[in-house]
Amino acid sequence: MNKNVYKAAIRDGCTVEYKDITLCDLRNFCYWMKNKERVFQVHSNKFTEIYSSLDEAVDKFIELRNNR
Repeated sequence: MNKNVYKAAIRDGCTVEYKDITLCDLRNFCYWMKNKERVFQVHSNKFTEIYSSLDEAVDKFIELRNNR
């Protein structure tokens, strides 16, 4: 899958998963963030990071995915 497919899925409210790696918009999981700007989390068993940029979050997700 390419970067644009991941970005479109996240914008549509989906969570993207690959094995133990997850990419999501935290506003879908934290009710107190519903009216805030988008915040994205990339999480795995060995890594977790929060990003304000969807591009950076997708890049990190792809990097972790390619290392599996």
